Amino acid sequence: MSDASRDNNVINRITGFILVVISIAIFIGFFKIVRMGRYKDDSVKITGRYDVTFNGEVYEDVDLATKQFPSIKKGDHVTYSFVMPDYYVDDAVLTIYLDHAAVKIYYDDELVYEKGSPKSRMLGYGNVSIPLPDDYKGINVRVEIDAIENEGLSSLSQPVINNARTLLHNYNVDLSLYLVIDIAIVMLCITIVLLSFIFSRLLPALRHLAYFGMAFFLMGLYELCSYDMLKIFSDSLVFRGYLEYSSLYLGPFFLTLYFYKEFFRHETELIRKIYRVILVLQGVFPVVAFTLHFTDIMHLPEVLTVCHVLLLTNVVTVLVVLIRRVLRKDNTHRYMVFGLIILILLSIADMVRFNLYIRLMREKMHGYVSYLLVGFFLFLIAMIIDFFVNQRKRLYKAAHAEAMAKLALIDMMTNLANRRGCENAFDAIRKNNKIFGIICIDINFLKLTNDKYGHQEGDKLLVDFAGLLTSACEGMECTVGRMGGDEFTVIVPEADNEKLESIIETLNAKRDEINVSRTPMPISFAYGFCLSDDAELEGHTGTGDIVELVYQIADERMYQNKVAMKARREDVSDGV
Repeated sequence: MSDASRDNNVINRITGFILVVISIAIFIGFFKIVRMGRYKDDSVKITGRYDVTFNGEVYEDVDLATKQFPSIKKGDHVTYSFVMPDYYVDDAVLTIYLDHAAVKIYYDDELVYEKGSPKSRMLGYGNVSIPLPDDYKGINVRVEIDAIENEGLSSLSQPVINNARTLLHNYNVDLSLYLVIDIAIVMLCITIVLLSFIFSRLLPALRHLAYFGMAFFLMGLYELCSYDMLKIFSDSLVFRGYLEYSSLYLGPFFLTLYFYKEFFRHETELIRKIYRVILVLQGVFPVVAFTLHFTDIMHLPEVLTVCHVLLLTNVVTVLVVLIRRVLRKDNTHRYMVFGLIILILLSIADMVRFNLYIRLMREKMHGYVSYLLVGFFLFLIAMIIDFFVNQRKRLYKAAHAEAMAKLALIDMMTNLANRRGCENAFDAIRKNNKIFGIICIDINFLKLTNDKYGHQEGDKLLVDFAGLLTSACEGMECTVGRMGGDEFTVIVPEADNEKLESIIETLNAKRDEINVSRTPMPISFAYGFCLSDDAELEGHTGTGDIVELVYQIADERMYQNKVAMKARREDVSDGV
């Protein structure tokens, strides 16, 4: 590569990087401006004293913000009550956070909201909003909770009074950036999967691309639930719960398929065995999880820890392989490594922030937003770039290998099949039981042309004849080749006497046409041909290779033709 080309590549990369940074800045800036359109938040958290009954044990005048209760387990019954404060909000709703629990809510002992029962399988988690009457001040509210899973909170959340319109508007504004990114991920992955199936016959590698397209489609659905963005489309916590756990438990299997084919088939036998085990476990895990869930042995949230262990094992194994590649100075997947590093760093940042919030800044947990969605998006983009960069390299190598293989079968001077190419054609007709034909052709006066006019003129004679022979065979299924020197052959897989004579007649006609103006020497040739059902082959078909016999007879007939032509020339010469 020249210095100028190298400088241009550097400039193009820098320019591209700057444009990407500017685009990201504009994208984020736009959503910062959107956030300026938030309505004034007039919500109020009900911070009064609560009366709580936990499995029959009574706690009076409790502050829910600070009181730690025993971890809520399946079958636990919790009741807490409070009096609505003297604080008025238009179009008011009471927002309460629920975590896999059946609930009944009473206003002055009148049941106004009920969700699930103690025997329910999946009730999900998230905020529910119950309309408040206009004169809600001083109402006694009682909330009865029956835990249906073992993964409950260790503290009860404080109810909040919200303006329904303000709550929905601010909710949409706050999550607009994440919603756009997540929908982009989902739509991009749907497109990838569809294109992979549509064009997989043209480019088989695209079938492989569908694996991580499906994986990130499921991850996109998971984040849609995890960020509570699904509320825009459905406020059903049950639907959200099933969608979230289904996508989380199924997604890693497809990603493991991609990594296995892309990475581990080139690794040591030990690492391949480890990853096969991981692949089988991740394929079996969703089936077992849903079987346990619907037989009420163990519900989906209770096997979440097993899913995390599998994911952690998967990530560690992939990371080890990537580090091994870096140490081997294998930069094949550098874009994927970059995306994975970003995802891991964001995951670590999320874990640190979450633990700081839960232990030191609990009051800020309501506003906690994970960075994982951005990490997934960047990792997806990195994987797509990585895939297409590597596919381009592979296509180039495949095209180069194909060109080299083709050159090995082509005579460089005449652009016809060389001896090896003709041998391949012979092998093909050996496997075909149909009648075939071979024409052997020898150019006259090549040595004379070389001696008298030079090798350049002799080479031109060969090239001109090759053009004539190719033209005479145009439209026919056959192999036209140069066996070496001045010897040429035409191999016709499905032939009869009429087809071979037609080739010779066309060749003679084209020769006569070009010889009118050709100098310094006219084109002259001798030929002979033979069919695999030729009468001369009778009695010889079981004594040797049929192709060699046909070629031998065609060559002998060509030699006889050459001798006859020489004799005619001598007779003409004697007469003169």
